[in-house]
Amino acid sequence: MNTLTPEQRVQRAHVRMMGHKATMAFSSVLMVGDTEVTEKVPTACTNGRDTKYGTEFVKRMSEPELVGLILHENLHKVYQHHWLWKHLWKENAQLANMAADYVINLEILDMSKKHRDFIALPDKGLVDEKYRGMSTADVFNELKKNGAKGEDGLDEHDFTELSPEEQEEAVKEIEQAVRQGALLAGKMGGDTHRAFSELMDSKIDWREQLREFLSSVFAGRDDSTWRRPNRRWLAQNIYLPSAVSETMGSLVIAVDTSGSIGEKELASFLSEICGLCESTQPEALH
Repeated sequence: MNTLTPEQRVQRAHVRMMGHKATMAFSSVLMVGDTEVTEKVPTACTNGRDTKYGTEFVKRMSEPELVGLILHENLHKVYQHHWLWKHLWKENAQLANMAADYVINLEILDMSKKHRDFIALPDKGLVDEKYRGMSTADVFNELKKNGAKGEDGLDEHDFTELSPEEQEEAVKEIEQAVRQGALLAGKMGGDTHRAFSELMDSKIDWREQLREFLSSVFAGRDDSTWRRPNRRWLAQNIYLPSAVSETMGSLVIAVDTSGSIGEKELASFLSEICGLCESTQPEALH
């Protein structure tokens, strides 16, 4: 009979993962943020830095499933899903959660095949081989195109808890933890992971970065001001603020046409410009 509390089981799983060659690369990542076992969470949850595990959820899990669950939450952290794909969550939170899970669970499934007695993908983990090799954004677009209905996955994702300053600090901590973990795994003969190599390569999708910048800075947003009282109420001697909306004015884009840019790159640039105009609706484009 297992006499350990759910908190002790999570702690023991962390220690076992730090010593096992399949997961020792996650040693430093596991220590980023706070870890909590609580009855307030039905399954598990992460905000990209901290992790929470549901008390009853942990109780029902086998040891390999618990390792799989912890891997799931920490792969969200490694892939930095909560800030890289926040715009997808704003568009459709359910599909964004599903897309991120599909990417992660295939990796856990692969790890479980090599280490069956140590790692298992828990029930309700969303898995589909057709998404293998795809990014979260690619999976999201496929789900949207096919009219997928929302499904409950393995966990919950909190995209709103951390401030921009906290996110920036968390990114630094995670990137440092990934490098430390990769170094440890290399010295100790541990397994390497695709998520780690991708983060260490520091690949940035310029399309996502540009789109996120424009939508966050220039997208129209309703606000109110006392400088111009609402005229509808003035006749009744009632002063209320009027609504204002800040929208994008003229959009100026400089396209690189140097010798290193060919027809393929120009076509990609023009396609992205069209997409930006559709999503931001500028008054004029230069």
